[in-house]
Amino acid sequence: MNLEQQLAEMAQVGLSLDAGVTIDDLLVSRDRGDYERIPFRHLLHALGSETEGASRGRTICRCAWTFDTECIVDAGNYVPIVNRLAAMAGANHRLRDVHVEACGADTALRYTFNDQVRRLPIEIVDDWADLRALCVIMTEFASSERRFYGQAEGQGVYLFYLSESGAARVNALAEGHMVLSSMADWVHDAAPTRTKRARKDDSQGTDDPAALANAITNYVGDAESRAIVSYDISKRFAVDDQVSHPVFGVGIVVRSEHTQIGVLFGEGLRMLAHGRNARR
Repeated sequence: MNLEQQLAEMAQVGLSLDAGVTIDDLLVSRDRGDYERIPFRHLLHALGSETEGASRGRTICRCAWTFDTECIVDAGNYVPIVNRLAAMAGANHRLRDVHVEACGADTALRYTFNDQVRRLPIEIVDDWADLRALCVIMTEFASSERRFYGQAEGQGVYLFYLSESGAARVNALAEGHMVLSSMADWVHDAAPTRTKRARKDDSQGTDDPAALANAITNYVGDAESRAIVSYDISKRFAVDDQVSHPVFGVGIVVRSEHTQIGVLFGEGLRMLAHGRNARR
């Protein structure tokens, strides 16, 4: 299959070249034969990169990103990451005031999305991005029709913003060279890799499920630093409240709206009702 046909297939699932980007931009550092010898393998990687040569630095496809997780020189690097994720989802106009707050050992990402203020704790581990925190953000940026899919490979994650059918089509076309899974799946798969590489005292790290679950539970916050409130649908909760749920365990509120809250538990983000019988 020639390169033009591959690009047409990608356009059908929503992975089109950005305005002003041409096939010539794809051929700066890789020849046509490479793309056509194994269809889609190199093209999917290229879509998530930036242009080279005279037009260096432009995104090739807005809905794709080859994300290097070892990219945090300082906490402020999260700001362009969040902005790029919003751009992938076409949600820039709903996002504002993205910044990082640091208070002692506590670091949090604060932003306003859909006129709702969010405060999300982030874990600082050397120069590795906190994939759990980014998972929460991508969940929020998803629409009813599209969400983030990806594949972890080494320290990189190939991210795509697609419909469910679009992701399935990409997997079929790639024929095993890339296997996209939903955000929740790839974050779980990538987390042990980051843990291994970040630990300086043990180069082997751990894939033990119990150890990983414990690390994830610790992520939601130090239980001794604030009161833990038992979840009750009649109570109202605010961002940063710690909540104890009979099924999901202890979590931290990362978003609070009129009728529901987003709580980050060890297993991921859960949306719960609140204030149902509260007097106004």
